[in-house]
Amino acid sequence: MMKFDLTPLVTRSYKEFLLFPFLAGILLATVAGVFLSREIGLFFFWGAVLGVLDAMIMLAGVRKALPYVATPEKGVRTMRRYGIYRLIAIASIVVLLLKQGFNVVFVLVGLLLMHILFIFNLIFIAYRLTKGGDAKKGV
Repeated sequence: MMKFDLTPLVTRSYKEFLLFPFLAGILLATVAGVFLSREIGLFFFWGAVLGVLDAMIMLAGVRKALPYVATPEKGVRTMRRYGIYRLIAIASIVVLLLKQGFNVVFVLVGLLLMHILFIFNLIFIAYRLTKGGDAKKGV
């Protein structure tokens, strides 16, 4: 297994990491809204928004943990704290949607699909970083 450093991605070009999956999620929500129903498209849109919010909180935690390379215990505590922030943010929005009477099954499916798109995007970025891309810029 090859090792690669994703620090440039986190420090500089995180917008590329977030933009492609978000646009793909919006496209999926539009297709679902046109072909299935308008409500399902709206729920997929909410899932895309929640997925990007979750990824932004995760990347913020990684950026906060980067200075603690010498003491990884502090970095791990920071990442765990941001993991709790992620859980609170997603849970509170899902509870708000439930209180408004929405069916959140498709919202959670949209959130899951966004995370799958993030993983695919991360695989492509890691491939470019290992195959001679500019590792200092993260591209």
